[in-house]
Amino acid sequence: MARFDDEMDEHLVKAIDVSPELRGRMQSARKPLVQALESKASFVSLHFDPLRPMRLTEAERKVMEDYLSRGGFLLLVENNYPYTETEYRKKVEGSLFEYFFVDLPARNPGFTVDRVGADHPVFRQTYRIEYPEFILREMFDNPNYRGETVLLHRGRLVAYTLSLYAFSSPEGRHVPLARPYNHYDLIDTGYKLLVNIYLYALRH
Repeated sequence: MARFDDEMDEHLVKAIDVSPELRGRMQSARKPLVQALESKASFVSLHFDPLRPMRLTEAERKVMEDYLSRGGFLLLVENNYPYTETEYRKKVEGSLFEYFFVDLPARNPGFTVDRVGADHPVFRQTYRIEYPEFILREMFDNPNYRGETVLLHRGRLVAYTLSLYAFSSPEGRHVPLARPYNHYDLIDTGYKLLVNIYLYALRH
């Protein structure tokens, strides 16, 4: 899954790089999380498995808190694509989502949590995005749906949660990806939304 995530991020960077504001300025690099501040990266992308707990060290927690407080941006990607609906809809304690959207606001009141709706400007940047019917169904049917949850620091968007799926069947059910994963199998709307998210974060 890690190699697939790296390939997806590289593909995303290439897609963002064609925008007028960023043409020729974007590049991807895989670095330890504790280097987020010193690397001076504009964006950090973290992927997490929704079925496996993943805890940050105290050093990583502090670095990310400082990074987001000082103008950084985090894209938190929930990798649902290898799993069935029954599997990824389970509630798992100790995920990265829990740290950034529960623990961090509790320890630092400068951070607040919200969820963006269909009328948010993030859906009208380079691409005009409409919620796919599949995602709308997830919002209502999945009691642990985490997509479109955002983290604000004193009103500024600093983190966005994207729930990443593969594709839906003719019956409208989720079809998990099979190995070897191919990033082009992911829903095209997801890539377009990622471009919009990054550009919105830069502009605001």
